[in-house]
Amino acid sequence: MNTPSTLRKNSVFIKPLLLATILATFILVQENALSRDQSQYLQIVQIGNNKIYVETANSMQDQEKGLMDRAFLPADQGMIFVYSTHSYVLFWMYHTLIPLDMIFIKNGKIIRISRNVPPCRSENKDDCAKYPDDNGITVDDVLEVNAGYAAQHNINEGDSVVFPAQ
Repeated sequence: MNTPSTLRKNSVFIKPLLLATILATFILVQENALSRDQSQYLQIVQIGNNKIYVETANSMQDQEKGLMDRAFLPADQGMIFVYSTHSYVLFWMYHTLIPLDMIFIKNGKIIRISRNVPPCRSENKDDCAKYPDDNGITVDDVLEVNAGYAAQHNINEGDSVVFPAQ
């Protein structure tokens, strides 16, 4: 039998639990809304039937930062590195926390894919591997997406890339 004393003791535990549940629900709803809101402001890159919402790294500062220090990347999002002319590039995973697929693009076609590239855990950037290999590659754009995205969506070298997709 619940007495007033028992009910007061239970409410001491129930109120914080209820508050924590409400707060967690609010945070999840806000994260989902933020992801949807961000996708409204992102460019769309299309490869075959795949639409990828991308942040654009145009400036040297944005390109140097890339996806460093990000703990999460939504499944249908990525970052496109845009170069004004054919550029010789080497990419690394220094301070990048999530594994990625790097898609190297020239003249609107995929010329190389570095798949399932792991984060570099070293604090010395010179210890980090270079991609697509130590020799670099000349490209117009580089698209970074979550590791496994290219395989899951049947994206291959030679595929056409439309940027921005209409």
